[in-house]
Amino acid sequence: MATMGRRMMGRAGFTLIELLVVIGIAALLLTLSTTSFFGASRAESLSKSRNQLRDVLLMARQQASIQGKTHVVVCWNADVTIEVGSATQRGKQGRFALFQHVGRVWPSGGNKLAAPFGLQRDLLTSLRPNERLINIDDPDDDKFMRVETVPHDPSKTVEDNAEDNKGNRVDQLNYEYYDGERLQLVASDRKDVYGNQNLGFFVAELKESCGETKPFPLGVRVTGTYSLPRLYSFDKDRVAFVFTPDGRVEQGGTLRATLALSANAPSFSITVTGDGDVEANDQ
Repeated sequence: MATMGRRMMGRAGFTLIELLVVIGIAALLLTLSTTSFFGASRAESLSKSRNQLRDVLLMARQQASIQGKTHVVVCWNADVTIEVGSATQRGKQGRFALFQHVGRVWPSGGNKLAAPFGLQRDLLTSLRPNERLINIDDPDDDKFMRVETVPHDPSKTVEDNAEDNKGNRVDQLNYEYYDGERLQLVASDRKDVYGNQNLGFFVAELKESCGETKPFPLGVRVTGTYSLPRLYSFDKDRVAFVFTPDGRVEQGGTLRATLALSANAPSFSITVTGDGDVEANDQ
């Protein structure tokens, strides 16, 4: 009886091999469940971004039609820092935002923005002092301007194609008033060396220099900046969908959001037609 008792006591525990097998199975199950969880979480984040982009595009079309003003959705890839283990790498992450386009401007004199044509002046003189403005060509959050003053001259608001504005048209500007990259402009109440008064017009004076040397489109931010999930980027570094007041888009196209490190990861595409229709698809 004593011998049988000792044998039964010896079988009451697990052997080392059995423990290792159990631990291995538990680790495998944990890995599978963790991978499944993060995979589902990433897919959910991607779906949220897809819906946000679709909604922003639809909002642009609606606002352009309601307000009668051009709205632009800009999608771009921003440079970001990615931590991979103990190493730091540079990567790209897709971002997008909606802007109301308020005109095209020419930087002049460092902290001045000028618009030499009547139509642009009409758009820009509606700005409010201290209003936050974005260069739509480069819409990152850390690059913005605020209007200090907006001079307005009612006598200088003729349309670009008006008969009395011929001396201020594009062909004249291109050949007569450029000195390399610099635009030759005078204030609206002054005459140039040729005696022309209706030549240039400073529409905004900024608190600081805009840092630009070439003409660029100016916009007021309508939405915040949205980001794609971590490590996801667009297949084009910058795309602008310009919605006009008639609900159409100046140039439609398809934009894809993909994970740079994996060709098999879930992705989506957004297609905007010339008629302003928006279609989103998972891929």
